Amino acid sequence: MHRVAQGQGQGVGGRLLDAATEWIRGTGRTSVLDEDDRDGVAHAVYLRKGWRIVGEARFDWQQAGAPPVRLMVLPS
Repeated sequence: MHRVAQGQGQGVGGRLLDAATEWIRGTGRTSVLDEDDRDGVAHAVYLRKGWRIVGEARFDWQQAGAPPVRLMVLPS
């Protein structure tokens, strides 16, 4: 049986993401992230909030056969 994490689907992650990106913008920087999302939930949130994929990469810490990590940026 699949268990849903407490708070999932209530916008908690989106609000945390908004707070972090607002703080980063306040410092004059651009928000970037490496996304290693297996189920697509986080990826859908990022896209809905305006994040754009700018590339893909493979890292030493990834398991063999894992899909590449998406490199994303939130345009100003």
